Amino acid sequence: RVSDAILRIRDRYLTLGYAAVRITPALEPVGANLDLVFRVVEGERVVVGSVVVTGLRRTSDYLMVDTQPSFTPLTLAAIDTADGACVVSEPHVASMKTGKACLDVLEKLSFPKERTLLVINRTTQSGLDTDEVSRYFNRRPDVVVPFTPAFDDAADRGRPIVVLHADNAASKQLRDLAARLTVLAPVGR
Repeated sequence: RVSDAILRIRDRYLTLGYAAVRITPALEPVGANLDLVFRVVEGERVVVGSVVVTGLRRTSDYLMVDTQPSFTPLTLAAIDTADGACVVSEPHVASMKTGKACLDVLEKLSFPKERTLLVINRTTQSGLDTDEVSRYFNRRPDVVVPFTPAFDDAADRGRPIVVLHADNAASKQLRDLAARLTVLAPVGR
């Protein structure tokens, strides 16, 4: 975990005699790799060094980074290198507040709206209807993944729902989401 790595790096620099260090993670593309770099700064001015974690090698055409719904330095670094953003929310007020806050921050960061998808994930049979969700976000969701017990079945069997239950409505919506993501970030971009 990144937070554990930050603590280990901090402890190492403290044992080397640096009184106070600030460690900031960042994702940096390097050719076909994506390196996790920890910048180590003492006080306000002195750059002590950096630690590069390699091996985040791209083994497919796409790299998805699932971040927390907060804007930590690592999340901001992921946004800086992203071709697109996919904000996922449940159709419940608490989740929608977090999703709206995320969209607002992306807008403040000048992240292009046309490269942002809003996905509503119906994890239960309850929740606001799609029209109410649209009014809340001031936009229609790009994809609405319907609730289905088939998710639990697929998870229990350790197989993707789009393989195990290919004809399920949720599987169809997930394939639509995948297609939309490929439009946001074409291969080789």
